[in-house]
Amino acid sequence: MKRTCKDCGNTIPPDRVSPTTRFCEYCKDVQERVQRIVHNITVTALNNKTIKKQPCAICGKDKVEAHHENYGHPLKITWLCVLHHRRR
Repeated sequence: MKRTCKDCGNTIPPDRVSPTTRFCEYCKDVQERVQRIVHNITVTALNNKTIKKQPCAICGKDKVEAHHENYGHPLKITWLCVLHHRRR
């Protein structure tokens, strides 16, 4: 099965391809690092009370997770319950 990386367009080696593979190892590592940085920024902002958790934007549940549409804006957050966050 031949796949190309959705970020850089390079071919992903056949031994690294699974049905869910979308990125080459390099782009996946970069993406995971960015996600960790944004997660840390969010946790720090919550601890400093710069931001406050809101109910789920879809159903109103109080137990929520932060959803980032754009990691370039780490404090622009949509609060979603686990069910709706997984659907995004």
